[in-house]
Amino acid sequence: MHTKYVLDVGVYTRRIRARILYNHLYVSGVPKSFIRSLIDAEGGLPEIIDHPNYNPRIIEWMTDSLKISEINARQYRSAFVAALTTPTLIWDTAFRTHISSKCQHLLFALFFCSEYGVEMEDLQIAFNPLHAALSKKYGHSYGPKDFVEAIKVLEGSFIGIHGGRVSFINPSVRDYLTEYLNDRALLADFTATAQSANWAKELWKHYRDHLDATADGRAEFARLFIPLGLMLKAVPVWKTGIGSNYPMRTYDMWNASRLELLLEWWDAAHNEEFGVAALALAANPPGGYRSYLDADTLANLIAAVKDRAEDGFPEAELLCEHLEAGLIGLVRDGIASDDLVKVCDIVNEESTTWSQDVHDAITDAIQYEFSEIASIVAQIDSESTLNDHADSLQKLGRRANAAPFEIQDALQTINDRIEEIRDEAPQAKSPKFSGSTPFGKDECSDQEIRDLFLGLVS
Repeated sequence: MHTKYVLDVGVYTRRIRARILYNHLYVSGVPKSFIRSLIDAEGGLPEIIDHPNYNPRIIEWMTDSLKISEINARQYRSAFVAALTTPTLIWDTAFRTHISSKCQHLLFALFFCSEYGVEMEDLQIAFNPLHAALSKKYGHSYGPKDFVEAIKVLEGSFIGIHGGRVSFINPSVRDYLTEYLNDRALLADFTATAQSANWAKELWKHYRDHLDATADGRAEFARLFIPLGLMLKAVPVWKTGIGSNYPMRTYDMWNASRLELLLEWWDAAHNEEFGVAALALAANPPGGYRSYLDADTLANLIAAVKDRAEDGFPEAELLCEHLEAGLIGLVRDGIASDDLVKVCDIVNEESTTWSQDVHDAITDAIQYEFSEIASIVAQIDSESTLNDHADSLQKLGRRANAAPFEIQDALQTINDRIEEIRDEAPQAKSPKFSGSTPFGKDECSDQEIRDLFLGLVS
């Protein structure tokens, strides 16, 4: 049975880094004159081992005898450091010549997912249509096992997999692809394959920030997202979780944020189909709204649509009715006090006219905060959260013209709860120190590193 071990570069100790470099130099047969140049150069070995971009792939590349054949021993140390300082040079050769098109397509799909990683199954959803479209266009064969095969090839070199989530193995890979993907024609091919609002937003953001700055260019590119915009009403926000501890997990952008994205595309293209898509989504948001995710965004969105009504935004009045109904529902179903403060701040702006139903819902929610203060704070076990709650109540009280004694009574209830928490908290014992550290045995001095590598040239 074969067992795969995943090493996290972020927790490599200095000694382990030195050993990795040593082993690569030893196995690959780098000439002794090259190794001697690293040993003798001032700061040569420590500069490599302690470099913030230290990565086994770069070490492997710079210890391959064939790849360093065009430099001499005196240049080796500076070339090695340059490769670490500008690792995109390494990734360029590896990306263009060492991996297949299906691997390249998987990296494209991953680039527009979250920079913090993505669930394996969600990456495959992004990969499949992108891979099929690019393969058809450029005459590459493709099959149902391409995703799995690409994952196997890329793991440990371009990508890492931890807990079922896939991410780039090193930030420099993303940096390299940021430059590589500054290609409008290529990005245009991607738009028709987008399966989620999050992925499409990252694609749009990359185009907007790195490519065409003209209004006409942005309008043309935004129109390419019309098919996705029209299908967002059917894309789930939530999916079944991974494992029994997580029955549900977030899959895609929250509904209010999707509507914001549609509005941004409308701003760029002034195409009425984005208005149609927004109206369909607002009328029946998949999974509904969540107060802690959508409330303040929804309120901002209502104000934004009303501001654009004079610019010809289609069905602006009907869209605002749907959005206000959604906001009223969130407020009446219960909303955190800090979120309620944010909504109040938006509604209080004089530039926008709000329906009486919105004002009534907010007033009722504030009154509930004060009338049920005892039961609300009884559920809070954090002193800092209670202090934040007190700040929110003072703002809400002023908004609802609450009597001073009501505000004071509520604040006293919060202070009583804080004292109760302090009385219940166990007293922590003072830590004891032995005067030694368990990590001391893995420290590695510059001299120890030098002595280790001298064995390669003796």
